[in-house]
Amino acid sequence: VNPGTFLSSAGTFTHSSNNTGAMYAQTFNNSGTITNTSTSGTLSLGATNSGYTTSNTGTITVNGGTGAIINLDGAFNNTGGVLNATACSLQFLGANTNANLNGGTINIASGAHVYLGGTIANSGTLNAPASGSYELNGGTITGGTVANNALTFTSTGGTLDNVSLATASISVPVNASVTFVNGTTFAPAGILQDDLDT
Repeated sequence: VNPGTFLSSAGTFTHSSNNTGAMYAQTFNNSGTITNTSTSGTLSLGATNSGYTTSNTGTITVNGGTGAIINLDGAFNNTGGVLNATACSLQFLGANTNANLNGGTINIASGAHVYLGGTIANSGTLNAPASGSYELNGGTITGGTVANNALTFTSTGGTLDNVSLATASISVPVNASVTFVNGTTFAPAGILQDDLDT
């Protein structure tokens, strides 16, 4: 769905196809319910193009098979909204901010994923989701503080650029990697655990 400059979704939209779908406009506001119930389909919301913004004050849920994905593209503002990864994955792509992620509620069930694959300009603190943790998946977080239990890492890697990690124990899963640059710091007496590849 691409109506041009403005799209407002206040109803219920369900993506059940295993094909790829997309909803975007220069200004896209969702106050309704959007769900991906497919087995392996991808639904992209928003766009990474310059000048495109998406705001969610409704509920967006991925609740399909193991291959189902919802991409949250570009400047995606979740202030007042709810994002649920009850199965499969949500992925933040493109350029975003900590304020946009912190503004609403993000629930990540056991076995589900919320990936950070774009760039996060962190001017304050990136808070942990209401449940679960973000997974750095090829993305970059620049500046600010990452709260305790807010972040873990994947085999795709990613970069923490001048970030302060507010945790005393940094656990990097086996086969995962992360790159620390430009003075990224750990909490006092920070401990690196498991298989770290920098």
